[in-house]
Amino acid sequence: TGHSMYPRKISFCIVAIIAGLAATLATAPLLAQSAAQEILRNRLEQGARDANLLVGNEPIRAALALNLYGPENFRLLWSAESQLDALDAVAARMEREGLNPDDLPLEALHAARNRATKETTEAYQVDVDLLATETLLRATYQLYFGKVNPAALDNDWNFSRELPAAGAVRKAIASPDIAVYLERMIPRGSIYKATMDGLARYRAIAEAGGWQTVAEGATLREGDTDPRVIQLRERLQASGHFAAETKTDGEAANGTPSADYFDAGLTDAVKRFQSQHGLVVDGAVGKGTTAALNVSVMARINQ
Repeated sequence: TGHSMYPRKISFCIVAIIAGLAATLATAPLLAQSAAQEILRNRLEQGARDANLLVGNEPIRAALALNLYGPENFRLLWSAESQLDALDAVAARMEREGLNPDDLPLEALHAARNRATKETTEAYQVDVDLLATETLLRATYQLYFGKVNPAALDNDWNFSRELPAAGAVRKAIASPDIAVYLERMIPRGSIYKATMDGLARYRAIAEAGGWQTVAEGATLREGDTDPRVIQLRERLQASGHFAAETKTDGEAANGTPSADYFDAGLTDAVKRFQSQHGLVVDGAVGKGTTAALNVSVMARINQ
């Protein structure tokens, strides 16, 4: 009977070991998060002091990031791959609105994600979080105020002054669809939407080959017959300034069709163009109207 205690002792030891392992495994993510929080805190505080924090050669606005991470005790905010993937949709929205997604540190972010996948160290996880946050901050700033040089962004920029509060940005990060959340957070008026429609139209024209220029010369007006009228007609057709029902072939006074004849339909198209571009609306094509006509479609897009 003396030996019957040994199996019990062995069983008890095995149970204790398993319980210890389970406890260790359960606390491991917490310890990792704690280590990452400490790394993040140190890097942001140092970066804010030095005004010089780089991740993957991308400048990080440490002072701005402190507004986001500080109240969260420096908890990593980008915990899911779907959150990070959603930033590509934000970049696509920027491009639709005439902004340049290359201004975002997406390339550095993708590289950091690859590193963190291959080697899951806390430092690499912090790199991913900082680059994702920087991406969202730049995108939010540009969607609010337009094109901005990220290197010139003020480190002391205050979220609560004109942009959504830091809490709203944290909610955007945690939302199921960041792009949709930003759509609600940064509403657009009818004038802005009309401008975006114009941008889409110009891009379609550019993809179709753009438009030709109109040669300089004497002022053209209704009733004139001139080879440049053909150029003018084709230019206004390309930009969609003819009404849908307007005939695009000129017609001379004797009724003979003539593409180089400046007819009433062309006058109306010129007036629409002049009105759209803030010119004197007289239907005549002088130096000012010719210069506006000869601005390339890519230049119009960049405006």
